[in-house]
Parts: sequence; C-alpha cells; structure tokens
Amino acid sequence: MRARECVNPKPQFGGIPCKGSTTVMRGCINTSSCLQEFPVRFQTEGSPSTGVMQFLKNNAWKALCTAHWNNNEAILACQVNGYNNSNDNFTDIWKRGNTSLVNITSHSCSSIIQSCGFINTQIRCSVPVRLSGAKAKYGGRVEVFYRRRWGKICRTKWDINDAKVVCKQLGFRGVLAEFMTGMNTTDEDIPVVMSDIACTGQESVLAQCNRLDGEHKCPEDIGAQALCVPNNVEVLEKKSLSSNLGSTETVQCSLEKENQNGKVKWYEIGTTTSELNSNGRIEVKGVTLRIKNVQLADGGTYECRGERYTRFYTVYVNAGFKDEKLQQPLIYGRPGKIRCTAEGNPPPQFEWRKNESLLLEKDRFTQLSDGSLQIDKVGREDKGAYKCSIKQTKGSERIIVYSQVINVSVIVPPNVKLSGSRHNVREGDRIILTCIVHGFPKPQISWFKDKLQLKEEEKANLVKGNITEEGEGTYTCQAKNQGGSENDTFNVIVDGKKARNASQFS
Repeated sequence: MRARECVNPKPQFGGIPCKGSTTVMRGCINTSSCLQEFPVRFQTEGSPSTGVMQFLKNNAWKALCTAHWNNNEAILACQVNGYNNSNDNFTDIWKRGNTSLVNITSHSCSSIIQSCGFINTQIRCSVPVRLSGAKAKYGGRVEVFYRRRWGKICRTKWDINDAKVVCKQLGFRGVLAEFMTGMNTTDEDIPVVMSDIACTGQESVLAQCNRLDGEHKCPEDIGAQALCVPNNVEVLEKKSLSSNLGSTETVQCSLEKENQNGKVKWYEIGTTTSELNSNGRIEVKGVTLRIKNVQLADGGTYECRGERYTRFYTVYVNAGFKDEKLQQPLIYGRPGKIRCTAEGNPPPQFEWRKNESLLLEKDRFTQLSDGSLQIDKVGREDKGAYKCSIKQTKGSERIIVYSQVINVSVIVPPNVKLSGSRHNVREGDRIILTCIVHGFPKPQISWFKDKLQLKEEEKANLVKGNITEEGEGTYTCQAKNQGGSENDTFNVIVDGKKARNASQFS
C-alpha cells in the first residue's frame, strides 16, 4: 500500500490534485510467499471514523494486532476508508485479552498467528470541518472532507448539540444557533457525504459523534448549518426567542456594563452581516428591536453591538402544518403522493410512519422537498392511516414535535368487459348485453349506442327485446369512478335486415 499527496511543491491557489487515487493497494509480487489471502477491514462501532482493524481467517473475522503499528500505518488505514488524518491517530485505550488466542500478522506474509500483548487498539481518524457559504467567518453551511472531496451534511436529525461540536472543533468559544437566515443550502453541486449526526455536545470533534458517512438519500437535500460565537468580541448575553408567523416580536438589548448614554447598533447575521435600520416591518429604537408581522425570513440571529460588548438574540419562527388534508385518495397502480407540508424557521424536519414503521427506510417511499411522501407505485396495501410528524429544533434542549394522522384510501380504476350471447341476431329476437365491471369505489355505469348515450340505462345488464333493424349498431359500456373511466364495445348485427335488403335488391 502507498499514499501520496501534492506537497512537493505545495499547490498554490487551489492547485489541481495528483491524478489517480491518494492511496493505492497492490498484490504481492512474489505470490509463492503469500499462500493465502489476507482480507482486512476497519470495523467500527457508533462513529464510522473510529474503529479497530480485523482480518479474515478460517471464515471468521478476528482482531488484528496493531500494537507495533506506527502512525504511517494508521494513516493508511484511515485514508483507504475515505478519511483524512493527522499524526494523533491512536487513543490510549488498549483492549487486553487472552494472548494465546490473539491473531496478528507479520510483514513477511509467512505467518499470521503470533503472540500479542494486546488484542487491539482503536484508530481514530480525523474528519476535517469547515463553514462555507456566508461572509460571516463564524457561521455558514457545515462541510466535511470525506473521500477526497468537500461535501455537506444532511440536515436530518441536526440540532444545537451537533453545531456545538462543530464550533468547538473549529476553535470557537461556543455556539449561537444551529441555523442561519438567507442561506442557500440546497446547492446541487455540493454532494451529501454525511447524515444522521447524533452528537451529545460533549465531544471535542465531529469524528467522535455517531452518524452515517457516505452518500445518502437526503430529504429536501438541505445542508446543515452552524453559527458560532466569534472569538474577537466580548459577548455579554446569548438568548433565544420563539415567534409565531404574523405576530410582533420585541427584542430588548441590555445595556448592562455599558455606558448608559452610549449608542448600540443592530445587525442581522446571515450570508452577509448588515446593519439594521427602521424600514417597513422592522423598527429600531436604540436598545429595542421590533419586528412586526413576523415572516419566515425574519428567523435568524440578531446582534446588538454596544461600545464594548456584543449581545446575540436568535429568533425561531414556530413551525406549523400547512393545507391540512386528513383524507387523501391514491390511485392504484400509479405513482402517488401523500401531501403533508409545514413551514417554520429553521425549516421543520419530517418523519413518516405507518403502523409505527419508518417508511423512508423502504425503497418504494421517498420524501419530497416540501415534506410530502412519494410512493413509486400504489398498491392496495397502501391504504390506511399515515402519521406525518414535524420536528423543529429551538436551541439547547428544545425540540418541538407536532403530528397529524392522514387517512389514505386507494382508488382502483374501473376494469370493463362487455359480452353478449351472440353478435348476429334476427329481427324480433331479444339481446342481452352484460357489462362486467371491477373497481373501487363501485364505478358508475353508462350505456351508449353508436356514441349516443342511452337514457336511464345504468345497470350491468342491457336487455333489448323484439329487436328491429334500428337496434343494429355498436354498443358501449362505460364505467367511471374517481380513478378514471374505461369502456368496452360490442357489435350487434340484425340478420333479418340484411335478408330483406337482399331480396329487395334482387
């Protein structure tokens, strides 16, 4: 195995990387000295970037002794799994065990069973993190470097504890909020490389958090964000407030420890940090900021800057369901969509369940950007009660969850088969046409003769007695319900008419 980097000379201005993979693995040249295969893997628990080395022997995975590894070998183990690494890979946690049962390898490929004083040691790979997309250096879209590229984190399950760890890893003094206003987080050019972050807030780096790494199906394709406490200011107060759409929010900035006669300035922290002045719904009067008729765009963090101290106030716009439709039909055999939409800032996260089963874990179901549930092909089994839940994070230990139950019915479009005893009849005979119809709900039947609707004929059987030449023609049975309409035809020929016409002609 080998690793290489573009470091000599060091690339400038974002220089082009070396062609090919950063790490390369090749087989032994002298195959006679390697008489058996030696598969290895990086086995993780919880955090994908922290794990132990294992190798396969006698169809079983066993611990690989890494007690004699140096940092170069640990770095290679991390790199082949897609992680960048520094020189502080090893933890000081060694797992002791029965040395007579320990399996290790030597570099000679001739023997893989030796004595080892320790079973294994954990290797912790680093996950570089940066904030991007905003002019404020202490906030933005959270991006991580994974498998030789920068990618974003899916916002699913993202909360203030995750943002706290990111800010800590980047060297900031704390976290202000888990979202920013005015940011485009759905940039399609930035891939999703990590999701389901579950930090406790006590971790020092993101690599220690439980999560999923790699490309994942990310509902809404929204990237996670973080706003950190800047290092170059003295922060006197951090506070969060919750507001309903259409309400009036008043933020009062304390002048504690300030010159009471001094002036303060208000700023909105987003993609740009702009000073706020009274304008329309926004009213600024000294230490008071008033937002009238609160809109989604008003959610975010506001800075009250005095002569010496700074105070930050984060406004959360409460989430709520939109256009509630608790009874919804789907059409059998077609793609279907169960509508459930909500709004708030930060935008709420959606969860779909049926009979307590998570639906997004199944291939047929996809969450759309507005929160609705898409079904690839509707089946009869898709009828029932669906639980659509929205979750909105609101700072430290504040998570609001609302749910609604949507009852779904499955409409089966009509299927029609029209039949009769025979096509050819004689004058004076009786004809019986039978229309066999399937569908749900029960389709409505209409009869037509030569495209003209027959009045008061809505039964499955059409009976015509003492048929005359006017009865000859094309009969159509049409069935219709909410799923659509379908028809079938039957041609009736009156033989007596043909015989009479023939005799008259002769």
